[in-house]
Amino acid sequence: MNISVQNFIYLLSLAHEWYNFSTTPRLQYFETLKSNEIIGFYMYELIIVGGGPAGMAAAVYAARKLLNTVLVTSDIGGQVNWTNGVENYMGYQFIEGDELISKFQQQVSKFPINQKIGQKVTRIEKVKAVLMLSVNQVTNFRGK
Repeated sequence: MNISVQNFIYLLSLAHEWYNFSTTPRLQYFETLKSNEIIGFYMYELIIVGGGPAGMAAAVYAARKLLNTVLVTSDIGGQVNWTNGVENYMGYQFIEGDELISKFQQQVSKFPINQKIGQKVTRIEKVKAVLMLSVNQVTNFRGK
């Protein structure tokens, strides 16, 4: 991958800002990344594969800890999508599967979580200390 000196300097300045500023600028930093995404070059702190209840909960907890997170999934909801009703889920005696997933999505949308929905992970490879995640046979995401 070729990268210009200008892009490299920009990425270094973002890394410098990340380590030297407080919480509020970090949230602004997340918004910058969401709008100026550099796929294949930026390294996420956490990559979550799967958009079921566990993946969405993990994404929320990671975002609350200000980890730069990407959620990669072929669909939102996982197995709950095919469930007519869920019984004895904490806080609910009974709830329809699609209603539960809708509530999860509302909560996830309140946090700066980069969501890649409709993407099927085809390969995960570790190269030294970096995880390389491929979507549709192309390496798209890198993480710690």
